[in-house]
Amino acid sequence: YSFELFPPKTEKGREKLPETAGILKELEPDWFAVTYGAGGTTRELTMDIVDELQKRLQIPIMHHFTCVGHSKAELEAIIKKMKEKNICNILALRGDAPEGVEHWEPAPDGLEYCYQLIELIRSHDSFFSIGVAGFPEGHIDCPDKGTDSRYLKIKIDAGSDFVITQLFFDNNDYFEYLERVRKIGVTVRIIPGIIPITNYQQLLR
Repeated sequence: YSFELFPPKTEKGREKLPETAGILKELEPDWFAVTYGAGGTTRELTMDIVDELQKRLQIPIMHHFTCVGHSKAELEAIIKKMKEKNICNILALRGDAPEGVEHWEPAPDGLEYCYQLIELIRSHDSFFSIGVAGFPEGHIDCPDKGTDSRYLKIKIDAGSDFVITQLFFDNNDYFEYLERVRKIGVTVRIIPGIIPITNYQQLLR
């Protein structure tokens, strides 16, 4: 299992994050993941945090990485910088539209689909381990679960190594998802994404 960390929005939070991660490490997670904002303040911190934590903690740290707001040239430059810092674990995502934007659109000279980002990363041979997102309840932009499953197969064929699912509330959704994607040839590991319920109001949301 792993812990997902969000880049802090304050300097105080940024200073405290390594300490928090160090405490969580005592629970012996297999890895940490650091998210990547849709734009602006926190996304620039992700690589710095991943770099620092993997040096401090000596366990795998996974860098979330999206197409949002980047041209292909910018994405290529970021990938090269990751390689220079020996950041080799990536969760490749198309990403969501920035807050206030109704529909997702690629950046000028950018990439439209996650599989294109995977192909770009995979062009660096086998240096990177690449994970992708799976959607047991279906993706909001897909007309049906069958179409969503076929899109997952495209991402795997582009070079993904494993899948981490979005959270789900009914275990049957996960087991049906496994059956559905296995039938169309997805053989990689599929890890369930789980969010801990810490209070009643969170459960209602």
